[in-house]
Amino acid sequence: MDTNLIFAVMAAAAIAFAAYHLKFLSRSGAWAAALLGAVVLGLGGWAWVWPLLAFFVSSSLLSKARQAARGRADEEAKGSRRDAAQVLANGGVAGLAVILDYTGGGGLFPVYLGALAAANADTWATETGLLWGRRPRSVIR
Repeated sequence: MDTNLIFAVMAAAAIAFAAYHLKFLSRSGAWAAALLGAVVLGLGGWAWVWPLLAFFVSSSLLSKARQAARGRADEEAKGSRRDAAQVLANGGVAGLAVILDYTGGGGLFPVYLGALAAANADTWATETGLLWGRRPRSVIR
């Protein structure tokens, strides 16, 4: 096995383990994040990991801030711990972009960034909307 891949698995597992203990991830979320992180780091490298980490850390902190401001876990949301379904929903397309970039000759980094940007926008909108606590307004009406 390639030493870069071994390092990627170990680094992703360490980050997922830390995120689990910080209560950012559920157990299933930690496993899914470790797998996604190993794929991204192992096939894409650090340039691909930094945007993923920025999305994950900022969204997790925003979830914790919302929860702290409200003083409890919201009934409207699943809570601040991301499970495997949420990890794969937010990072699955980005992970697929890394795999296709690696196997298909490159050029998909903008697709990867776009997938993360869409997931980030959705997550931040949900978290800030729940924190705001008012009725949402339609931008098209």
